[in-house]
Amino acid sequence: MGRGNGGIIGPTNDPKFCGSATFTFNAPGTFKAAPSTSAVNAFLVAGGGGGGEGGGGAGGFLPVNPSPVTGGNSYPVTVGAGGAGAACTPDGLGSDGANSTFNGNTATGGGGGASFYTGPASVKNGRPGGSGGGGSTSGTPNNYSSNGGSGTPQGNNGSGGWSNRTGGGGGGKGGAGGTANNPQGALAGPGSPWPGDCVTYAGGGRGGNPAGSLPACCRPPGGGGGNAPGIRSGVDGLGGGGCGNSGDGGDGIVKIIDPNGNFSFSGIVSLKDQFAYIKAGNWR
Repeated sequence: MGRGNGGIIGPTNDPKFCGSATFTFNAPGTFKAAPSTSAVNAFLVAGGGGGGEGGGGAGGFLPVNPSPVTGGNSYPVTVGAGGAGAACTPDGLGSDGANSTFNGNTATGGGGGASFYTGPASVKNGRPGGSGGGGSTSGTPNNYSSNGGSGTPQGNNGSGGWSNRTGGGGGGKGGAGGTANNPQGALAGPGSPWPGDCVTYAGGGRGGNPAGSLPACCRPPGGGGGNAPGIRSGVDGLGGGGCGNSGDGGDGIVKIIDPNGNFSFSGIVSLKDQFAYIKAGNWR
């Protein structure tokens, strides 16, 4: 009986690599490069920021083309979680989203939105992040405004809030958060597509108002939160910011394209090789 191939008589075959394959991570994991691969294309979106009254900023949107790798080696992947929305108390802040990482590349989590302002200057403005969170409102006369959090090149700035109006919109990859002079909530920064993908990622969260009376259809493309029951939070896997009524940010995503990741076998494959390919997520 043949022993080198798991007890089956016949030659041990190597895989034939026949094109690229996309590996999608919605949670932390490990990517193993194909033996002949020296570089991959990757796309990272971080977790979106949680909303306060200002919308949460979208998670950073980072394409990496190319990212050098060593064939056959394994690489850890981290997918950033969305930030929690602010507690329904004055002067709170939505939590920032967590970073997504792969092979030395980092997409920065979205900034949290600010809640109703009564005093501390450090709380009224939106948080910085991949895209910045929206600033808070105030119950004082209309002589008060806040600032949105600053974004990075992976996103855009959030907008400021206004007294007795609404919180500012969270920034998105496709643009900055809208101004807070809209009585139905400052518009969020839009998201952006990844080339070759029909999905729009990294939209900010819309600004909220103290009364909470906002339309049902206000989630922007890119997974940012709206302000009606059931759509307040950002969409997981798109990195959207939470809405400006304390919505949670959406989790991020990592996609990796290996130019040699699609392969096939013919004939007999050893059990040892089968196990190795299954463990690496490459068995089809």
